[in-house]
Amino acid sequence: MRAFDVVGQHGRYMILDNGEQIAGPYTYKWRAEQVSDQLEAKARRSVRRCISCSASFESDGPHHRMCDNCRAAKRENVPFCSVRKARPVRLFS
Repeated sequence: MRAFDVVGQHGRYMILDNGEQIAGPYTYKWRAEQVSDQLEAKARRSVRRCISCSASFESDGPHHRMCDNCRAAKRENVPFCSVRKARPVRLFS
């Protein structure tokens, strides 16, 4: 189910939200649908906290819980990302 409607009129395609044109006109229907998908993805984004380092980042949805730095660090087998603050080391006398 689409959040936005793609409507064709006189050989042009527009993206509508509750009957109001929000984008377009586009010559090709596939392009209007592509832009509609991008607008829907942008509308789903929100600011979340990373589950690894607690940094705030713009998430693509509930499935996206790690920031890009932590995701890259995990891929490279680094113990923590550069955003995360290192814990202070206690020196014993």
